Amino acid sequence: MDENQPVSPLAAGPSRRRGILAALVWLVILAALTVAYAETFSVMWIYHWFPAWDSPDLGLYERLTEGDSYYTHGPLIPLVAVGILYLLVRYTKIRIRPNPVAGLTLTAACLALHVVACIADVQFIRGFIFVGVLLGLVVCLWGFSGLRRLWFPVVFLAFMMPLAPVMITQLNFRLKMLAAGWGAQLADWIAIPCARRGSMLLLADEKVLQVGNVCSGLRTLISLMAFGALYCYVCRLRGLWRLGMLAMVVPVTLVANTLRILCLIVVAHVADVETATGIFHDGSGVLIFVFAFLGMFGLEKAVLSIRRAIGRPATVTPLMHDVRRTDADRNQAGRLFGAAAGWGGWVAAGLCVVAAVGAVRAERLGTNAAGLPSKALGEALPKEMLVDGRRLVTAGNEPPGETELRVLGIGREDYLRRVYSGAGGLGAVEILVTYSRGNRRGVHPPDQCIEGSGSTIIAKGTVTVREVAGREELACRELVTINAEGQTCFVYVYKLGNRYTSNWYAQQLMIIWEGLRGRGLSGALIRVAVRSEGSLEAARKRATGFLRVALTHLDRELK
Repeated sequence: MDENQPVSPLAAGPSRRRGILAALVWLVILAALTVAYAETFSVMWIYHWFPAWDSPDLGLYERLTEGDSYYTHGPLIPLVAVGILYLLVRYTKIRIRPNPVAGLTLTAACLALHVVACIADVQFIRGFIFVGVLLGLVVCLWGFSGLRRLWFPVVFLAFMMPLAPVMITQLNFRLKMLAAGWGAQLADWIAIPCARRGSMLLLADEKVLQVGNVCSGLRTLISLMAFGALYCYVCRLRGLWRLGMLAMVVPVTLVANTLRILCLIVVAHVADVETATGIFHDGSGVLIFVFAFLGMFGLEKAVLSIRRAIGRPATVTPLMHDVRRTDADRNQAGRLFGAAAGWGGWVAAGLCVVAAVGAVRAERLGTNAAGLPSKALGEALPKEMLVDGRRLVTAGNEPPGETELRVLGIGREDYLRRVYSGAGGLGAVEILVTYSRGNRRGVHPPDQCIEGSGSTIIAKGTVTVREVAGREELACRELVTINAEGQTCFVYVYKLGNRYTSNWYAQQLMIIWEGLRGRGLSGALIRVAVRSEGSLEAARKRATGFLRVALTHLDRELK
């Protein structure tokens, strides 16, 4: 039947009923996905897009602009995706060939993973699973032919999904060290004396330039990955050349960030560190984007020029020139909408409802379990300990903040923080223990809290604590930080039931696994901090010695 011919009154009835049924299916799917992903997008909005959103003393503008976020571009991603989707539906031909079996299989698998992630309280995975759910719905309702046309706006949503905080912290540190190393090397090449110690750059005249997290380039890399994907989608290159352009986003961003670090070094060398880290630093952030954009545009131009030079010029054609809509596709949007009235749409709606119910129940179980006390830590450590022949005493526990407890999802009885010191307050050692059973959030890498308190991590490594009771040696992690008061050595280890590990991922996976099996596994973070009053090696020795004695007591109390 020609879709352009007038529809008879007899045919109008079924068509109208189909439209009503399709609208009902879409309403159920949207409502169910909203319920299933309400917490996921709430966490994304508050903690990743707008970290200052919960600040009651700030106005709306400050809540949207303040805070240290790596995903300030996040709210723009769905707007761009919807715009691209509209253009594709409006101007290109989309063949509707539903494949309910394949689509429902993918949708069901992703929704099941979402419920499991809710039970395990793994936030960042839920966001990426959402992209898989949408892809499954596209295949279910419109088939692989529809997926070939609409995949980009759906996959593009992944760029608004935040990575896990621990991944952000680790990437930040590695990029920070890389930027500092490359910056120092480039400075030497242009005859500016510069040496690197950790993330600090040592210049002439005792000038010290600290490469902080903002200078690591991670924030720029994340946002430019989204820009690079969009640029490669519309660029004049095709096939593998387009994928090559996307792969070049990472090195282009790293080079751009290194050039900015070099500019900071030059300003600090010519003028002073205050000027480099003050006015110039704040105003030069846009340089990264300028360098990166020029790099991407230059790469595309270079590829086209090289192909012309070798006699294999690229065929540059308008985007989507071969799939433009014709007059025969005028009612395409209506047909795409009405495809939900088929049996695949109804089954997809049912799966979304089941997933929404499962997600809500899993989140409630997680909330209830997080508030249960595991074991009071107040008596886990004595108030007086003998460490390497020195008597150390403490005045008692230091109370945690309400925000800290809320983020960790633990109670006061699961938190221990004390400062031990010798005679006259010399050689102070701080110990922090968070302990919880079956609550994965109660333990997290200390990098996040340390940097959140204003310190900068300048070195990471592994140390061995020997002669721990019942163990010949124990591998632990070490962090060296610096702030206005000087350097601090942190040594920490994770407890996993009756075992210890320096690997946070191993501990988290085991807690998740035991939780899915219905058995709560206790987990703890044990962290010792010693201020470096001169020698970092001496601070490390005091920290490992104190940890050795503390673990003997904790082994008896934390089971």
